[in-house]
Amino acid sequence: MGAAAQEYLSTNFTLVRELKNTPQSHVTIVSDQGGSFYVLKEIKRTGLPYQDLQKLKHPALPQIYYVNETAEQTTVLEEYVNGKNLADALALQPFSEEQVQNIASQLCKVLAFLHAHKLLHRDIKPSNIIQQPDGQIKLIDFDAARTIHDSASSDTRLLGTKGFAPPEQYGFAPTDGRSDLYALGKTMEVLLGPHYHGYLLAIIQKATQIDAAKRYQDAASLEKALQKGRRKFSLTSCLLVVGCLAALGIGLWVYNHPSPLPSKAKQEATMPSTVKLPGFTLGKKTVPDSKNPKVDKDTLQNQAETDKVTNIQPPTQPAVPEAAKAKQIFVPVKDDDFAITYSTSSNSQVLPLKADDYAHAIHLTAPQSFTISFTVTNNSAYTLEDPYLMFYPSNLAFGGTNGVDRGKASYLKLSDSLAAGETATATITFNKLALLHPVAYLLVTVISNSYEGPRGKGSLVFNDK
Repeated sequence: MGAAAQEYLSTNFTLVRELKNTPQSHVTIVSDQGGSFYVLKEIKRTGLPYQDLQKLKHPALPQIYYVNETAEQTTVLEEYVNGKNLADALALQPFSEEQVQNIASQLCKVLAFLHAHKLLHRDIKPSNIIQQPDGQIKLIDFDAARTIHDSASSDTRLLGTKGFAPPEQYGFAPTDGRSDLYALGKTMEVLLGPHYHGYLLAIIQKATQIDAAKRYQDAASLEKALQKGRRKFSLTSCLLVVGCLAALGIGLWVYNHPSPLPSKAKQEATMPSTVKLPGFTLGKKTVPDSKNPKVDKDTLQNQAETDKVTNIQPPTQPAVPEAAKAKQIFVPVKDDDFAITYSTSSNSQVLPLKADDYAHAIHLTAPQSFTISFTVTNNSAYTLEDPYLMFYPSNLAFGGTNGVDRGKASYLKLSDSLAAGETATATITFNKLALLHPVAYLLVTVISNSYEGPRGKGSLVFNDK
């Protein structure tokens, strides 16, 4: 970095947090004297198109405020985007088909804009896409980007991310706009998960063809396919609804216009004398079944509840309590800013909350009331307003808690605020906690008005052995 640039940045901005420090780049969050946040990037490369990006304005691109390039390094000061990247959001729960279609459409628009200005991103992947609180996305990290040269026979720098970069990005041919569309298709594939088989699958398969000539030839064509596929899917859904309504109407007509009943003698001739159920006999006489023990009302009720539990479907993203909804300005808090420990009603030992801690799996052999006590320490430099613990079960069912239930998730308030260095404790009791699978998980995160998205993630493991 030049001396003038170094003086300008050190005089006007204060370091808040380091985001990344590698041999290739150093990325930090800084703030100005007014308290606004920015991203400062020092990249050990030159010839990047950040000066071109600085001249462009698009709602899906972060604003570039300052660019300085020396013989060995590029320094960039850009907009700090409030939101969470799609890789972090995917770790919490899969995306729906509608969400992926919306994200892909937004990306098509910004890619069409970039390609029209002869710019390639070359590193499209979930972690480089930020989703803001209003659902709009920002495409970030242009450290692998380049300008399009029509005469190039191949790329001089082989950059990108394995699993998302197309074959030509490894030096087999020059990259162009279709290379970004390949990475977009791979991103859609990851967001939808390996078991998806909906209408977007055909679009993904075409976008990710090995031969670039067989892919969508531009972003506008891919966006058109997304919209056309959505309309076709909606029409099919409407036809199914119409068919169901027609069947219902026919059923109601038959119900209101019954055929004449057969004679009493004919009814008696065709009626079975008994209908057997375990422990009961329905018909002319009621006697116990000697081969089966008597089944009382409570047993049948418990069986009905068990049958109902096993058919619970994965929920959509739960709504956050009013007090915990995000504000417009957030502080840059990370997962490791929280130290979380817990103990349970079955084990009083205090344990650190980790991701998928199989070594301390909790044995749950029957539905039961279960209590967990948590201690949360705020190791960030910020005071957090209205901090909550959020509990999101996977393959677990429960009949309510002493917190605030929203769909399949539950929220428990820690305190009105949690200052830097302070600790808060909270205890949650799950009523009728039951396994839906031999192995289940309870995701635990911390949410607050002061930042966007869950932080301090960890999970408790449950099994039936």
